[in-house]
Amino acid sequence: MSGNDSYTVALLHCDGSNGSTTFTDTSKSAHAFTAAGSAQISTAQSKFGGASGNVNSTLDYISSADSTDWNLGGAGAGDYTIDFWIRFTGLAGSQYLIGAENALETNGWLFYLATATNQLTLYQGGASSFVSWTPSVNTWYHSAVQRSGGTVTA
Repeated sequence: MSGNDSYTVALLHCDGSNGSTTFTDTSKSAHAFTAAGSAQISTAQSKFGGASGNVNSTLDYISSADSTDWNLGGAGAGDYTIDFWIRFTGLAGSQYLIGAENALETNGWLFYLATATNQLTLYQGGASSFVSWTPSVNTWYHSAVQRSGGTVTA
């Protein structure tokens, strides 16, 4: 399952050896991603390919350098889709899923689960969109947010 086409700007399968901190972008953009905290590849759980990314605390994340590829907001921004599989091991506090936080008020964005209100939230350029969601722990979910013709859905 590649999902890689001319529009794909980041594609991380999170394959690899258990404990590896290498997250390879197989898209045409080939962005470099860096693990922080104890973020790593884990073979304990997987949806595809025998491994997955494990970021299980507020200090764990993977990041990439600023890029115009992460610029989803602002006037004239085009259509996009962000999708991924996620499995929660706990549901305390907000669960930040993916985002571009530089200049968050203007063109940054953040996709997260607000567990206190059971809302999947897209915060983009000072505005928020909500979808009610109450996930369970230890269950794989396909999550996606899409903008088409100026309308955002999750």
